[in-house]
Amino acid sequence: MSQKDYTTINTLIDVYSEYLLTPTDFEDLLNASSKSALMDVLDDTEYRIEENDLDDGTKIDRKLMDLLIQVYRFAYERSPEAPLVDIFGARYMYHNLKILLKDALIGTEFDYLSIPIGRFNYDQLQHVVQTRESRSLPPEMIHWINEVHEQADDYHSTEAIDIGLDMAYFDHLKRISEDYGNEDTEAIVQAMIEFYNITTIIRAQRQDQTRSFMIEAYTSQGLFTLDEYLQIVETNDYTRWFNAFNVLPYHKGLSEQIDALNAGELSIGQLEKLKDDYLYLFFQEKRFQSEGPLKILEYIFYRELEVTNLRLVLVGRVNGLSQEQIKERMRPINGE
Repeated sequence: MSQKDYTTINTLIDVYSEYLLTPTDFEDLLNASSKSALMDVLDDTEYRIEENDLDDGTKIDRKLMDLLIQVYRFAYERSPEAPLVDIFGARYMYHNLKILLKDALIGTEFDYLSIPIGRFNYDQLQHVVQTRESRSLPPEMIHWINEVHEQADDYHSTEAIDIGLDMAYFDHLKRISEDYGNEDTEAIVQAMIEFYNITTIIRAQRQDQTRSFMIEAYTSQGLFTLDEYLQIVETNDYTRWFNAFNVLPYHKGLSEQIDALNAGELSIGQLEKLKDDYLYLFFQEKRFQSEGPLKILEYIFYRELEVTNLRLVLVGRVNGLSQEQIKERMRPINGE
């Protein structure tokens, strides 16, 4: 369990959290009838975007990602235990590793797709992919990268890279939580693993994937065996699955969504939204904790949701989505 002093960074986060967008801000954005009205809402926030760029989805994405990069840079630099930031930041590192390994395997150059977020930067990851060794990365991470590298070389398969690094990513999260975290961080990681596994099995069944594919694609860090996950999906017994990792008190919204899942009425997109709803309620339940690493994870998570929602609103407007279409895709907003 973490015993580090988080007082300084938690005090900063209390200040920064005051600037998170509110439900009223998003309602104003949704109701904005012109670019000028959008500008009026965004002008006094760090999300200010030039008026001419509000018709360009690519420029909107770039602005939002630049701000998210700053959030992670702050978190990694100021956290007493930077590895814990990996609970949300590691997915970007493993995204970059997928790019690097695919470049090494098939000779493509997808560096422009990299995202500069993570405890280890792109050059450090590139070094271990090229040399199979590193003085910066932990030994277990080097081992996972080399293992996937060898599998990809043997099968000459980019799919082996995607699946192998997904498995390494969840092993990474589990290791970080066990080495640096506490029961709260362990609950977050376990929920992330469970939503990944159940989504993977549902999607695989809908696509008529083979059992061998499922064996490769699900992570053994979950609470159930593959056969148990299959039974849950085949019998629509998602209440059993949810109760295995749920640490929250009864919540009507979650209960209704699980009922919909049991009835086969929840899409993959809605299931992914359910994950964010669950984590949002988890952080709401723990919001009065003033010590330890949870507050920094909460802040990162809220900023991730904020960026997701802003992208939905602003890019959705560019693509001509209706207000209702945007709203049904939106994640929880801090303060709801």
